[in-house]
Amino acid sequence: MTARGKGRPRKPADSITAFQFGRAAKICAVYDRVRARDQKHDSALTATVEEIKSQNRDIAISKSTVRRTLSTWRPRGANCVVLFEEREATEEELKHRAWLRGEIAKHRAEAGLKLEDLPPIRPKSLVLSIRFGKRPVFPRSNRKSDHE
Repeated sequence: MTARGKGRPRKPADSITAFQFGRAAKICAVYDRVRARDQKHDSALTATVEEIKSQNRDIAISKSTVRRTLSTWRPRGANCVVLFEEREATEEELKHRAWLRGEIAKHRAEAGLKLEDLPPIRPKSLVLSIRFGKRPVFPRSNRKSDHE
């Protein structure tokens, strides 16, 4: 039997928790949506923080957190990055979710599992799309024109 090491146990290298991944996805999706409205980088950071806080008051987030997340998930010079897009679920997707929940409940009953009920489906559910693609390039507002 070996002695336990001192200090805090190390986390596995190159891994993140589901919460960290979800938070990064939310930050990137909101930031891209805000930048698509032709806002400058600094005001887009502020708008991202405000929008995320308005959706969930419990999340501790700051401009520094958004900057750190963007630098991790959108490094400069990267050919391919992970892109996150949020949109509202369609009526068909909501019906499919309801059917899936019914199937899950049926299988739970057959197996005799006593698990807590799933939360109700919200009428304005969001769908998160994750894909690989080119790093978004937003136009610079302070770029000098060619004839100056």
